[in-house]
Order: sequence, then structure tokens, then C-alpha cells
Amino acid sequence: MEGLRRSSVFQAGQKIAKTLQDQLANPSEWPRLKSTRSNIRISQFNLAGLSRLEGETGLRSHNETLTYLVENSRQENLVLPASLKLIFADDRPVCLCGPSGSGKSLFLKSFLPNIPGPIFLVDLGDEHKGLKRLGVGDFFEVKWGRAESDVRLKFVPSSNLDVSKGELRTIFSHLNMVKMDGHRPDKFPSGILCKWVIIVEEAHRFLSVWTGFIPEFSCSSPAFT
Repeated sequence: MEGLRRSSVFQAGQKIAKTLQDQLANPSEWPRLKSTRSNIRISQFNLAGLSRLEGETGLRSHNETLTYLVENSRQENLVLPASLKLIFADDRPVCLCGPSGSGKSLFLKSFLPNIPGPIFLVDLGDEHKGLKRLGVGDFFEVKWGRAESDVRLKFVPSSNLDVSKGELRTIFSHLNMVKMDGHRPDKFPSGILCKWVIIVEEAHRFLSVWTGFIPEFSCSSPAFT
């Protein structure tokens, strides 16, 4: 009977965890989740470690310390293998990274057809087929808010690095203005770019060009490097 009771408790806990994870995928649920408290069982060893970290960092509670650990592991120290599920788990920018020859370009080529559009790709080597190639001036004619899921656009920068930076600076300056059209601070994501997927190949080469586009960007926007 004791074993059955423990199994029942475990299954109930798993069900609750699954429900919470589903709710976590919905940004509108975040305020409620952050303000609702739960009791959990942890070892005294982990509780002691949590308390020590709390004192070392100056965080004010066990909950704040756990938040720090979750966010830190997810954003800084944990490098996960690339997959569509992870890339589109939420709307934060994603960096696809790895040493030369590790398969970054191959991964992009193989999964690009499966991305739900609309898509805008900065295609440095003009390697990706099936996307409409635009010039710098063409971007001012794009109906960003009316684009359907099958719209796939790309821009091929100049092979001259200085020229390409100027081209991309023009494009992202325009997108910086476009993204604010229809934007609502109380809705996430919002704005006419909220359905777009924006991919920048070799993004580290153009940091000064597009990083200003990211902080307030509220859409699915993987940036590849």
C-alpha cells in the first residue's frame, strides 16, 4: 500500500508539473505563475546550498535565488543541441553556434523549409533557394503586416564588409521603425512583425548593425552565427 501511495503522489506531481509547463508557454500566464506559491520537497543539502548562494549573491529570498539559477542556466551556461522545438520554444532571440564544420549551415539549410513563415533571411553567400531575393530599396515596399505564412524573403549583402554593413544598417533601421507599428506594451508578442522569423547568418560580423533591433524586439527572431 505504501508503494502504491508513493506512486500515486509521484503521478499527481508529474501531472501538476506538466500543467505548469503548459501554462509557462503562455506569456499571459506569467504574472499569475510568478505570484502563486507552491511547496516543494528538497534535500537539506540543497536547501543549505541555496541559502549559501542567497547570502553570496545578495538575493532576498529562496525564490529569487531559484529564479537566478533557472535563468542563468537557461541563458548563459547551458548550450543545447539545435532543434526546431528548442528554437521556437519561445520568442527570445536564439544564437546557433559551434566550431567550424560542426554543421551550423547544414542545419539551417535542412530545417529552413520547415520554418513556419513569413521569413526574412540575411543570406551572406546566396546559398538558400526558394526565397525571394530583394534589394535594399525593395524593403520599403514590403507589406510586413499583410504577409502570409508562405512569404519567404532574403537579402544577399555585398561581399565587401564595409558596404554590407551599410546595407544592413539601412535595412534594420527601417525594421526598427516597422516593428513599432501596432506594438502594445501590454501584449507579447505584438506589432506587425510579430509573426516574422528573422535570421541573420554570421550575425557576429554585424553586431553593431542589428543589436539595437533586438532589445525591444517582440517576435520570433533567431539570430544565427
